[in-house]
Amino acid sequence: MKITKAFLKEMIKKELRFSILGEGNVADYPVYDYDALTDDEIIARAEEAGMGELVRHGLENEELRAEVVGLLKKADMEDDPLMENDRDVAISRAIANIEKRYGKNAIITNDTVSPSYIKFITRNLDFRELLIDLWDDMVSGVPMRDVVKTAEESLGYERGKEPFAPMPTVGSEESYLFDILMGIKFHARKIRSGVKYPTGEQVNDAVEGIVGKARQKVRDRQAAADREEARVAALSPEERQAEEAARQREFARKMASGYYGKLD
Repeated sequence: MKITKAFLKEMIKKELRFSILGEGNVADYPVYDYDALTDDEIIARAEEAGMGELVRHGLENEELRAEVVGLLKKADMEDDPLMENDRDVAISRAIANIEKRYGKNAIITNDTVSPSYIKFITRNLDFRELLIDLWDDMVSGVPMRDVVKTAEESLGYERGKEPFAPMPTVGSEESYLFDILMGIKFHARKIRSGVKYPTGEQVNDAVEGIVGKARQKVRDRQAAADREEARVAALSPEERQAEEAARQREFARKMASGYYGKLD
């Protein structure tokens, strides 16, 4: 029997809930399960995160509850080793249980991280060398905390660790660096043991292939524009006038046929 990704995900969620509820440790509750907590648990978690003033009178309505949950989730965007450790343990337990029940070859492991990381690099080519080096660190088992520290030092940007640390101004250089840092953290969290990932060199080759195709498209468009410009330049004034008249007739036909939609 082959175990699907959805089944494995469900097993991991069960292991997470069993582990954390069994220990009675609300502070370690994973961020994506906050909505399952009671109001009292949310208040306790908020107080531990330094948001006691916000919940001093309890969660008075759904709007306040949603606001507090949102702030807790935002705070946990930062490095939370307790949460990560719980998740890693839950994954290991789920895999062990599946292998015990269905055999060691039952689990289907798909590498979904590297394609996403390759796209991430192609959108941020200014930092290609750094991102490739960090990828090699991630897949070789370097702790996420160390990966993030290297990224912060290389980028020259570190966001405050407090829950209400101000977000950088939209469109600023800090905002760009913040987005890069969040992308690095996002992918580092998804790296799992037991999955065969490509090397940094292979990732770089894939990036170069994408960039090469994009550059070729730009060259092709420019060559086509140059050919069209040369063709039009060779036309007589009468031929140009005839082409313009034909374009106008085609535009009028499309307008009348509803090609451009209903224009009120």
